Amino acid sequence: MTSRFPSALRTTILAVVTLLALTACGGSDSGAADQGLTKVAAQAGWTTTKLDGITISAPHEWTKGKTTQATPTMKSTVWRAAAVAGTAPGGMEVRVISKPQQNAKKAALALSISASASLNAGKIDPEKIVWPRAKSAYFYATVITAGPTGKESKFSSATVVFDLPDGRQIQVTSLARQGTKQAEPTTVLGTIRLPAN
Repeated sequence: MTSRFPSALRTTILAVVTLLALTACGGSDSGAADQGLTKVAAQAGWTTTKLDGITISAPHEWTKGKTTQATPTMKSTVWRAAAVAGTAPGGMEVRVISKPQQNAKKAALALSISASASLNAGKIDPEKIVWPRAKSAYFYATVITAGPTGKESKFSSATVVFDLPDGRQIQVTSLARQGTKQAEPTTVLGTIRLPAN
């Protein structure tokens, strides 16, 4: 005689898997409310830029540099606030990688290890997040130390790495010197909108 338990168990497992699949597909329009990074609207007066289908906004006083081909498979665009005492008090970098060598999880971990080692950021654990139109996404925020020797400053820093369904990877880091009126890095990153699949 066959027990009905395996059938009930299969039904429960199928329901859980379906729920997880719907959640992973980015059914939410803004990401999970309890994650470290959520989607926000650009603040009044900010400048919105489109790079290879990715949209991001930045404070109007940040100057956007020219997009450079950093490697054969990576384009980099940098925004900076005007330098004060030799250091820009805020800014961001957007990297669009056409053929990533590692997935978003590994890339975020590598970036966090580099920040910990070279910028006195302490231990960082990237967090898996849900983001509209991302195949996979990882985020971390920390405090780094940077600037000319003897004049170092503390900066709030946030980084997000997205794997897109088309195979590209987007890496975005924003920073703001603590104690200044620069935009919060998580606010800048929250304006990111990924292209439709």
